[in-house]
Amino acid sequence: MQLEKKRIKNFFLNNNNKLKNTKYIFLNNIENLTKKQLSIVKDDTLKTSAVYLLKEEFKKVYDLKTKNEIEKFIKVWCDKALALNNHHLQKFVNLILNHLKGIIDSIILKANNAIAEGFNSVIELIKYSARGISSFKNFRIRILFFCRYQPT
Repeated sequence: MQLEKKRIKNFFLNNNNKLKNTKYIFLNNIENLTKKQLSIVKDDTLKTSAVYLLKEEFKKVYDLKTKNEIEKFIKVWCDKALALNNHHLQKFVNLILNHLKGIIDSIILKANNAIAEGFNSVIELIKYSARGISSFKNFRIRILFFCRYQPT
């Protein structure tokens, strides 16, 4: 870890500091950037900028409607990502291509796991507050009550 910090520090000392103080710029959406931030993001000499613009371009996939459009868009996007020759992007592209069918289906169906995550957070709160519950039966009843389960 210490060696990596030294390597990064030396990189910034020996190179111009174009990326200095830009960490949070690359976390924002492009429409929320100021003109100064946009000029940094659109700098052709920075690999980080190319990856950021690629990330922003990928968001367009959610506006597409058909499986064919989505699949074509993703494959073209993956080719652009691979052309940047970035190791991390290559791993991400492999992940996308391995799960392409599921990704396309989730975009078309607009499916997500928000409800399951909501239940999980409720259960975690119950677990935290239920340190003194003596039986699984009581714990289960409490979960069903707070998740508003109504038997039919």
